[in-house]
Amino acid sequence: MTIPLALRFALLSTLFLLVAVVSGAASCEASVGNTGDDDGNAAPDKVITSVTLTKSVEGDNYKPGPATTVFGPKDTIYAVVSIKNAPKGTAFSSRWVAVDVGSVAAPGTEIDVAEVTGGGTKNIEFHLETSNPNGFPPGKYAVEISVEDDVQKTLEFTVK
Repeated sequence: MTIPLALRFALLSTLFLLVAVVSGAASCEASVGNTGDDDGNAAPDKVITSVTLTKSVEGDNYKPGPATTVFGPKDTIYAVVSIKNAPKGTAFSSRWVAVDVGSVAAPGTEIDVAEVTGGGTKNIEFHLETSNPNGFPPGKYAVEISVEDDVQKTLEFTVK
């Protein structure tokens, strides 16, 4: 019996996402830039000035590459969060989720989470990557950026 290519891809994609979610094949990390002040006095809901989705970052201050919302299956996906006047020790986190990847995973399936603390005015970098040779399944995804466990920004992106 021959299984059609589209069905084989769907089955492999489903298996990959389930394995990624269960075993951690997708990984998320976070880093804080080393430039700018470490102290600030802004309220938690006012510290994020922008979030940029990109395929690359530059230097120790995590300058984002060109903004995009479309990624390839093997791309590393960066969310660069620019903060201003954040009090020292402010907790920032990213939560990466599958929004619509067909039968691969239910909407809202959590892929990974990362947290970092920092303060002042600088960039914070979160990224999502996979060790699976086939990459991420095509579909729609999102990243939620939180300050002190309160979601401040949600950005959707597509993997093609």
